[in-house]
Amino acid sequence: MIFGLIKTLVMDLLTLAVVALLMLLAVAKFTQSAIDDSDLDADHRSGLRVYTDYKTGIQYLGQITGGLVPRLNADGSVMRVEVPK
Repeated sequence: MIFGLIKTLVMDLLTLAVVALLMLLAVAKFTQSAIDDSDLDADHRSGLRVYTDYKTGIQYLGQITGGLVPRLNADGSVMRVEVPK
């Protein structure tokens, strides 16, 4: 009887540990975006994401908390990328 209770408890704890690990991995996956060219390197992230309007080719910078601004070249013109046809 006690062996069965201990076995059940251990299995429940292992299941809980696996579920918690999967949840942590999912959170890490969805909260960290890939490094892009607005970042210096992996340790010096800008906190910005680059968004591209694929109809116009114009790029925008935005934060996860909201807001978008056009991304500008060094001369102040709007940054564009080639849009596949």
